[in-house]
Parts: sequence; C-alpha cells; structure tokens
Amino acid sequence: HNLYYGGNSADEDTDAVYDSQGRLHVLWNGGAVMHHAVAQDAQILDAGPSETFGASSGSGSLAVGPDDRLHAVYVNFSGAILYHQRDANGWGDDEQVGNGKRPMVAVDPAGAVYVAYLDAQGNAHVSQRRGFDDWDELDSFPAYSAEGQFPERVGLVAAGNNVLHVGLATCTGAGPCGATGSNGFVAYLPFCPGFQGTTCTPQCAGKVCGPDGCGGTCGTCPSGQSC
Repeated sequence: HNLYYGGNSADEDTDAVYDSQGRLHVLWNGGAVMHHAVAQDAQILDAGPSETFGASSGSGSLAVGPDDRLHAVYVNFSGAILYHQRDANGWGDDEQVGNGKRPMVAVDPAGAVYVAYLDAQGNAHVSQRRGFDDWDELDSFPAYSAEGQFPERVGLVAAGNNVLHVGLATCTGAGPCGATGSNGFVAYLPFCPGFQGTTCTPQCAGKVCGPDGCGGTCGTCPSGQSC
C-alpha cells in the first residue's frame, strides 16, 4: 500500500512496529515532516491524512512500549535529536536528547526508554529517559572505525534487566551506505548501565542469587529454595 509519495527520499528513513493489538504503525519523513499512520488487516485506518509532527531532516526511528505507547526519535534541521511519545491523546511535545544523526529508540519490557545516536565525530551516545525532558546519558563510545571508514549507523536493542545491545555500522568513501563502491563492517557492543567501557560490570554485591544486571545471574538457589 502506498502511504506517501513525494519529496526527495535519498536520505530518509522509514520504520515500522506492531503493537499488542496487531496494528502496524509506520513512521516516515515526507515533505520535511514526520508522518505516522496505522494499518490493520492490510487496510490503512487513519492515514487520511496521516498524523504529522515535527520538522525533520529525514532520519527517524520508532518503537512501541509494553503499554502500546509509541516512541519516536528524529533529527530536525538544526541537528537536534528530538523525542516524541504518543498515547491515547496523540503525540506529546518534543524533548531534546542531544545533537547528532541517525538516532535509534528502544523500549525494554519494563517500559524504560533508551535512545542511541551518532554525534558529528561519529561517536555513539546512549541515553535513558528519566522523565519528561529529562535524559541521562549513560555513556558514549569512541568512533569505531578503521582508516578510510566512517561511522554511518547505530542500532539499539533494550533486552530488559538493564541490558542493552548496540551495533555500529561503518562505510567507506564519501557516500552513504549502499552507494556504489561502499563497504564496511559492523561492530557489536553489548553493555548495560554501570558498565566500564564496553564491558558490563555485574552488580552482585550482597547478593547470592538473582539477576546480575548484565544478563547473567549472581548465583543459583539449592533445590527447594527460591531467590
């Protein structure tokens, strides 16, 4: 189904997610504005016209939380990374996460919201939302690239239990990924809040069992006992 046609899409991102009701939410940039539409059973429900919010330079990301709230990030024409949340009342006011490009948003099973993006030097930043317009930068990674290769995209997955997974993609040459003659590599960086560098530090002080905050456990209980 054609949702939108028009404008220059050479550097524009499209993203889509399903909510718990089976509805497909699509986010895209068109006419320098972010658009959102919902589809169910292959029929567009509210795309006439689609919801719009924010002036965007093209790059955006969409995620759905456990309560079916939508979370979107995009870059405006000043290079600001802006976040919007959508509930039953529609899209809320924008919140600035930082400045850069290629933002990604992720929501963990508990509803915590995280955003990753690249700054002008290609360094990756990861922030967590603490409240309205309150963002806490958890850490940043130096530009992970070899000579002649340039950081191009960042990926983010929030696995729960304070465990995040980050991927960085690089490309060669002056053009974007996918351009003729470009190639690169992907770096995988698992980490969590409280990590040092790219290594997750287990949080097991005073614990003999239960999650360690890094996807593992601090120990197991004997048979017949629970943590």
